[in-house]
Amino acid sequence: MKPVFFAVLVGVLLGRSAQAADDAAMLEDLVYCLVCHGYEAQGNPSVGGPSLIGIEDWYLNAALAAYRSGSRGGYAAAMDMQAAARQLPESEMPRVRTLLSLLSGSVDQGAAVADAATLQRGKLAWAQHCASCHGADGEGNEAMAAPALRRLNDWYLQAAWQAYVDGGRGANGGPAAAQMAQLARSLPASVDIAAVVAFLKQAR
Repeated sequence: MKPVFFAVLVGVLLGRSAQAADDAAMLEDLVYCLVCHGYEAQGNPSVGGPSLIGIEDWYLNAALAAYRSGSRGGYAAAMDMQAAARQLPESEMPRVRTLLSLLSGSVDQGAAVADAATLQRGKLAWAQHCASCHGADGEGNEAMAAPALRRLNDWYLQAAWQAYVDGGRGANGGPAAAQMAQLARSLPASVDIAAVVAFLKQAR
């Protein structure tokens, strides 16, 4: 499977950048990242790998550090990421950023289209519970250690939220993760997370 996947990825990148043709070794070394996150880093719901398109450097560094240390875990995809992160030394991060800069696929979303009433519910809930950390439109806030959420897949946002609710995320991930877990478990059931996600994706 790997040779076929690698050939597809090289074919995609060769059409975009001469740099990709000159750096096949980079693709070979890092192709395992894209097996889980999509050949254009667009996300892969079959294994729970979110989109990496537009990921902030500070958040990428922090997330990989948390996976390496084992402080981010407790759910299946995180176990896979712990192993992958430990194979990826910090010295490789410039090459990871180069690879991601060559990719500009569309973020893989679900098929649902929200109506106006759903979007309005989501907008109100976002303003009340989420915007203070993640920004008015989900653009993120490094000072609050709150990543941008607009760039993420809708299916991943809902899965991540459920992981916080269930306790799979947030127990050992630092103050920001603990705060997120506390929020997720404290919100009333009347808060429609699907509507929040729909609003967030409409705001992209």
